[in-house]
Amino acid sequence: MRRPEAVLALKFAEHLARGELFDAALAARALGRPTEAAALFDQANHYAEAAACWQEAADYRRALESAQRVPPDHALYKSCVRLAIDASEKLAHVDRTFDGFVA
Repeated sequence: MRRPEAVLALKFAEHLARGELFDAALAARALGRPTEAAALFDQANHYAEAAACWQEAADYRRALESAQRVPPDHALYKSCVRLAIDASEKLAHVDRTFDGFVA
């Protein structure tokens, strides 16, 4: 029987080879690779998921950038606003883009 990590790594490679970025990102996150997962989620236009992974990787600038790309009608918008506030506090950075996003 294969180890679960080996199976996940194989699935990750298969999804990536087929261009299935969202599924590859899910596998990368499950493998404990949040930076790689975040980049893949961003490429797949899944910005809420990318923001959470960037935050997990402690890349608060990128977390803030991804969170601010989530539209107000998205189901995870409120979570992204909270994430953006947290990231901006860690960065000690607020600008007009941030103000417009959380308003």
